[in-house]
Amino acid sequence: MAGKRFKTVDEYLDTQAISIRRNLMLLGESIRQAAPQAEEVIRCNFPTKKQEATLVYFAVQEEHIGFYPFPSAIDQFRNEIKEYDLLPGTVKFPFDKQIPVSIVKKMVRFRSNENLEKASMEKSKPIKRNSGF
Repeated sequence: MAGKRFKTVDEYLDTQAISIRRNLMLLGESIRQAAPQAEEVIRCNFPTKKQEATLVYFAVQEEHIGFYPFPSAIDQFRNEIKEYDLLPGTVKFPFDKQIPVSIVKKMVRFRSNENLEKASMEKSKPIKRNSGF
């Protein structure tokens, strides 16, 4: 798969080992249910959901499925995900365990609200005018 550039999430999923594809599809469906308005894209060659900006993305790594909900979501739900290996912005889901759907959905909703709030604040900022004109 090295060097392969994906155009769609389905194409990405189709290239993964059957043994982990079920969890990938469950993860993708959980994300879709939590953020149905979000757009599904490939960004940095990973399946990505975006709404105003990137919400979350995921990818198959050598020994786990990486779920990337950004550091803010990791901090917010740290107690609920403490059984998983964590890095700033990353949850490592082992291949041999089922995806924790309810936690994933909470994290995606959190990120969706975060992105919408940030976009709303950006839109409400006054336009700076150049005083030289």
